[in-house]
Amino acid sequence: MSADKRASQVSRQIDQLSRMLGMILTIKENQPVGIIRLSEITGMPTHKVRYILHLLQEDGVIEPSSNGCVLTGSYGSYISDCLRQLRNAEESIEKIEKMFSGWDQRESYFIRLVRCGAVWLGRGVWRALHPKSSICGGDSRGRPR
Repeated sequence: MSADKRASQVSRQIDQLSRMLGMILTIKENQPVGIIRLSEITGMPTHKVRYILHLLQEDGVIEPSSNGCVLTGSYGSYISDCLRQLRNAEESIEKIEKMFSGWDQRESYFIRLVRCGAVWLGRGVWRALHPKSSICGGDSRGRPR
């Protein structure tokens, strides 16, 4: 699977979580409320509303009633848990961005090493097959600059 597809999956998961949290707030303001009314309020198609309600019911956040769905007592902790997980994800994203800041410069360095025939020896050590190559960072005598 390509990195683009993986990043797209993460983005879709966050969008879905956002819709679920928005649905909880909408239900809270309008409960008891049915699928058609939720669709009208949110502008979402009924099939998406039905799916989100299914997920929320599975998670124990809502329960059906004769007049529509209502929130259970656990919706507050559910929202808190979701927000905490989003904060954790944000911290992870920041760490990843920090780890790869300046990636373009490092990438071009590694590409230069590979192009000149450098060999990876492990533990951060590259050995040039052509030590006199200035591309690999050596001078005309093969000494590092």
